[in-house]
Amino acid sequence: MMTSKNKQTKGFLSRVSLTVKIAAITIVIGITLSTVLDHFHRKALKETFNAQLLERLETQAKEDRKLFDTHFFGYHRAVKALVNHYFLINYVEKVSWSDNTPVKVYQKEIPPWLPQVSVLKYYPEIEYALLVDSHRKIREVYTEYSDPVPPSLTSISDYVIETAIAHSFIARLDGVNYVIASGIIKNENNKETDSLVIVHRINSDFLKDAMGTDKGIVALYSDDENAVISTNAPDMISIGKSLDDLKTEYMFTGKSFLDYGEIENKYSFISLISKSTFAGLSVNILTRSLKYNVTTAFALIVSFVIIVLYMMRKVRMLDDYIADVSKRQLGIDCPTLIKSKNRFIRSDQIIALEYRFHSLFDKIVEAKRQLEKKAVDLEQVNNELKEATAQLVQTAKLSALGELTAGVAHELNQPLNGIKIICQSVMKDIQKDRHNPEELVTDLADIVEQVDKMAAIIDHMRIFTRRSDTMVVESVNINALIEASFKLLGQQLKSNNIMIKTNFSPELLQIKGDHIRLEQVIINLTSNARNALKASGKAEMRLEIKTYCSDNFKLPSGTNSIVIEVQDNGHGIPQAIKDKIFQPFFTTNEPGKGTGLGLSVSRKIIEEHGGLLLVESEEGIGTTFKIVLPTPEQQA
Repeated sequence: MMTSKNKQTKGFLSRVSLTVKIAAITIVIGITLSTVLDHFHRKALKETFNAQLLERLETQAKEDRKLFDTHFFGYHRAVKALVNHYFLINYVEKVSWSDNTPVKVYQKEIPPWLPQVSVLKYYPEIEYALLVDSHRKIREVYTEYSDPVPPSLTSISDYVIETAIAHSFIARLDGVNYVIASGIIKNENNKETDSLVIVHRINSDFLKDAMGTDKGIVALYSDDENAVISTNAPDMISIGKSLDDLKTEYMFTGKSFLDYGEIENKYSFISLISKSTFAGLSVNILTRSLKYNVTTAFALIVSFVIIVLYMMRKVRMLDDYIADVSKRQLGIDCPTLIKSKNRFIRSDQIIALEYRFHSLFDKIVEAKRQLEKKAVDLEQVNNELKEATAQLVQTAKLSALGELTAGVAHELNQPLNGIKIICQSVMKDIQKDRHNPEELVTDLADIVEQVDKMAAIIDHMRIFTRRSDTMVVESVNINALIEASFKLLGQQLKSNNIMIKTNFSPELLQIKGDHIRLEQVIINLTSNARNALKASGKAEMRLEIKTYCSDNFKLPSGTNSIVIEVQDNGHGIPQAIKDKIFQPFFTTNEPGKGTGLGLSVSRKIIEEHGGLLLVESEEGIGTTFKIVLPTPEQQA
């Protein structure tokens, strides 16, 4: 049982405007939803940011490794190129060293056995170059520094030289890490003589040359020493730092490499990103995201409130309109005011609409019954319209047949004259009692042949005029279809001195369609061409019909098509009426001549076959109608 307090609450809510209620609910839901979504969004954004950052770090590590490998193994390619340089080959052939000859050192001076600076700049930086004789004794040394050459290099072992011939590698000599590459010098006879060794310390300058300083932080890490041995950012990462020290400040990834089995030292190439940078980016993005979410939520709430206010205004207008229509048109008085404490207060718009919709429901049911009755009547009208359309097609067909009457009469007259002549001859022979049974049989056979011709013509006309409400789809030979149409039209064209030219495609043009309806289109277009030629008054009247295959027309089923062209050299179609010729009942003939349905019905028939009926005309030149039909493959 509802308490007094609940009744008071319900009464109060019913008196509060719907606009106020929706606005309040929207604000509460908007703030709550914004807070919840922001929490999940921040969490998801942080996870996504971390994942993308790690993925980017992995990608950057691969790119860094490729750059480093290119630079590192560039020393091996460089020494291979230098040992084939003619300066070096000529020098070692001419120079003569004795066992007591001291090691000659070139400090900051390019020796004669190396190319000039203009050439060396295209090679990786060479800190030291050692010229070694065939006994693996170092004879000459080049250094780009003024400091003395480290003793570990002037006494480099045969093992290191031999190993560096195969590929560049890292060797640790007297506590210093070097990249070393060597190559064998061959004389003109391709005989191995001396060797060239190029050396560079693994230091920060080495990594800066390899990686640059704008592609992120990289470091070369010694697994044996558990310390960084070089980096392209020495101001951020100090040499000698361990992995544990790096983990507190950086995110990094990398892998071991350069352990070819010739050396025992193992190294790792790692790419790094500062955690402080990561944290700053993360906080910055999350802060911006929060501002964006708050701004978006506020804008959405304000927008929704404005929309609600607008909708409520429309609801109030609808409310008033329905109340007015209900009272004036239907005689239904639905209250929009409710009584409270001896005064009337406008109720919630939805409550008022509820009253009215309940009252109007019966009227809607009655209207539905009337609509169903009208639907039945409309279906009957549609059936009558289909019947009228079929009658129009039949009318157009009979109109075309009427124009063919003279030609058909001539076609029938020829066999009739033949029968008459044969019968007269037989009668004379009988009267003179000189008939021959064999000749009589021959004459009767000729009569039967002529009767068959007339029967074929009459049967053709009967089939052509037969009414068909639906298409009869069968395989139709286009060339044979045109020839059959000419049996009804040929005599009329000849009697009007119209020259007929046919240009049929040698291919067997077959389509799927209604033979009679397609023949009706050919007859309509040919009859129109005949009338246009007669009206042109030209001394030479030509009618050409051609068939061919084409892929230049865009049909609903594709581009492969079969085209029939009916072309005359008549007076052409005026531009002013060119767009009207396919309209039903439009004709340029005199009153009483023609129905104006021929082209309209023809286009409808061609479109039912999935094709197009197009016209091209130029005044004084002539007109071309193109029937474009899909091939059987396109129709499938």
